[in-house]
Amino acid sequence: MIVLRVLPIAAALAFACGDKSDPGVTDAHADCSQDPRAQEFVPGMHVAAPDGVGLLLVSAAPAPPVRFENTWTVQAVDAEQNPLAVTSLSIEPFMPDHGHGTPQPPEPVAGGDVGSFEMGPFDLWMPGVWQLHVTMEHEGGTSVATLTFCIEE
Repeated sequence: MIVLRVLPIAAALAFACGDKSDPGVTDAHADCSQDPRAQEFVPGMHVAAPDGVGLLLVSAAPAPPVRFENTWTVQAVDAEQNPLAVTSLSIEPFMPDHGHGTPQPPEPVAGGDVGSFEMGPFDLWMPGVWQLHVTMEHEGGTSVATLTFCIEE
């Protein structure tokens, strides 16, 4: 009978997260604009990893980000915010309140400038607080910077 107890919980979780495949299904409005975890999202914002290596948001379309498709240009920077050459950059979008990410994480493509990458379009399919964990491999090691922002309805 354990299956019977788990099934309603699984169904409730699936319902709470919505279903993008059905355009008739909508998520409840998420007002996370006052959430203290969410950073003000503006092109030019900088987020540092604990080791000082950081990420600069060069551009975003749209800005601020919205549900569904988003495209960003980012640049890895050193502690003085100078462009930093990275050997790889990976992105993991994650909703901390829901415990899930996106169905298809973005695959960054190296840009023309040192440390520059374009990512997207990537799908932020639910309103709420999102975190983008950006892992950067560089000569000095591995750094992870996290952008935390709000997607409203």
